[in-house]
Amino acid sequence: MQPDKLFALIDEAVMSAHEDLLRPLLAKIPTIRQKIWVIDESRKNLQSCLEIWQWLEGERASRHSLLINIGGGVLTDLGGFAASVFKRGMRTINVPTSLMGMVDAAIGGKTGIDWLGLKNIIGSFHQAEVVAVDPGFLSSLPPREVLSGYVELVKHSLLQTKAEWDNCRGRDPLLLNDSLYDLIEQSARFKANLIAQDPQEGGLRKVLNLGHTIGHAVESLALESDSLPSLTHGEAVLIGLIAETYISHRRYGFPSDELQSLVYFAREYYSPFPLRCNMYKRIVDFAMNDKKNRGNGISFVALRAIGEYVIDAPLSESDIREGLDFYRESSGF
Repeated sequence: MQPDKLFALIDEAVMSAHEDLLRPLLAKIPTIRQKIWVIDESRKNLQSCLEIWQWLEGERASRHSLLINIGGGVLTDLGGFAASVFKRGMRTINVPTSLMGMVDAAIGGKTGIDWLGLKNIIGSFHQAEVVAVDPGFLSSLPPREVLSGYVELVKHSLLQTKAEWDNCRGRDPLLLNDSLYDLIEQSARFKANLIAQDPQEGGLRKVLNLGHTIGHAVESLALESDSLPSLTHGEAVLIGLIAETYISHRRYGFPSDELQSLVYFAREYYSPFPLRCNMYKRIVDFAMNDKKNRGNGISFVALRAIGEYVIDAPLSESDIREGLDFYRESSGF
């Protein structure tokens, strides 16, 4: 069905960096309504949703309208959620402009906002009609954002085969070349295939939460703290990957040489995060409130080997503490 009206929610930084590309494209659709926003993780909240809803209502949008989200993962998460509940759901198209968005956030229909310091605690499943990926957008990303998105490629490779993992860890993450574009395409197809089998995350799709139980908890800690340095989503997930893979090694026999290869990769390209023992209790508290949990227990995705995983594995407070200890020791803290 043709939409009755078109809307575009655009990251201001993306518009500024790629105005020569975006302005002519948008000019070809003279009826499109545009909202250009300064957006970051701190604005991924209910107040921002209210602003989007007020804008859509003021422009007389209907449930038959279409919202195009042009930006990184924060914007596609936020715009997707706002659209999913506006008049019980309007259609969306995602144009991810960050590496994180291209391989993770914009694909799969998960939308969400942060609340009470908890990551994506309010959200919905709302599949975009189209996800349009143009690697050309990556040229304007700061190196730190490229590295952040690359962690999702690392995660996907650990869930697949040793060949995929060796290929992923064996290249420079900051090289924007054909080998990266091939990885993006392969990774996006891997995720899309999982989602086609399990769109509502009832089983198999849960493997995509690898690294995210501890990762989200550490990310929430960093968002809450005034004294800790900032932490991107990918950096937090990398901490989670290292900690949870160590727990997998202890409990399920994940190979120690592959665990060390992950640690060496992280040391080469990523700055260590200054975790302290007195932060562990708060991290456990955040993990207890993780939306992936069932009942009163914490669960995570464990690895027996590369490509061999255990879904909904139990995770205790002592496990989390041991995993964080290993991360600190392996990163020099």
